[in-house]
Amino acid sequence: MRPSERIYFHTWSVGEACGSDKIPGCRDAAIDYLTNSSNMAFATGEIAIFVTVGLSAEGGEPVDLTTEGLLRGENYSQANAVCRPGPLRQSEAAALTLMPGFTVVASGGGCLGEETLGHKTDARAFVAALVTPPPAKGMLGGEVMGCPKGLCIIGLASRGGSIASSAADTVKKVCGEDVAASCTVAAGDFGAGEGQSSPTNPSTNPKLGPNLNAQFHQLGIGKVVSTQGFAGARAVTNVGDTGMGMDIGPGYPLRAQFGNVTGQSPTGVLDVLLPCAYPQQFEYCKK
Repeated sequence: MRPSERIYFHTWSVGEACGSDKIPGCRDAAIDYLTNSSNMAFATGEIAIFVTVGLSAEGGEPVDLTTEGLLRGENYSQANAVCRPGPLRQSEAAALTLMPGFTVVASGGGCLGEETLGHKTDARAFVAALVTPPPAKGMLGGEVMGCPKGLCIIGLASRGGSIASSAADTVKKVCGEDVAASCTVAAGDFGAGEGQSSPTNPSTNPKLGPNLNAQFHQLGIGKVVSTQGFAGARAVTNVGDTGMGMDIGPGYPLRAQFGNVTGQSPTGVLDVLLPCAYPQQFEYCKK
């Protein structure tokens, strides 16, 4: 495997009942968990990109995590999107929150599926951003091999059903067709399979379920090269020679306090190792 840069993703689909605070106190507890955790399983300060779906402020927009807890005043950035599908289902927020050094060049998002008369879609919210990594420092940052324009990062929650062409059009508009086709990492809830997977061809792994390849292709970003994570918390990419570190999860951090929350996926910390364009010794990037 080529020397790599490490990106820790934290993915969590919070669930509408918790994220909109229909369960009193649940939204504040979710915000506190994301922005103030410090333990062996999950430390807020180690996460490069938070992928959060369903955590909504009063107006339906995503909660601004950059103003909360340990992220406050530290120059984190956030890309936001809202899925407003129509009268059959409530709106849902999606956000990417990025540690200092990552630059959001462009962003957008919305609904993965389209509601039609008599049909309530199961595909939910997504957010896409064209992102440039910070300068290389150890295993953090640096240009990814084959990706001089940056990375297309997609956060989503989709538990099945087809993805609309309008979502693919948004991804291509935000990231550009060339970046989307070979420099994309999509993270979140694909509703795909059980257990952990090594970063090999997912079509040969029956645990991943039938939806993963189809949904990735329907987003207009080609073929899955590597996938890792857990059911409900997974990273999928078309970047060649991507490696896998040690993922942590699944887990339901609010279950003891609030019970089983409808629509909530397990959290996951996903250690994605992307190949360096300019490698040096000890698996680090330079330039």
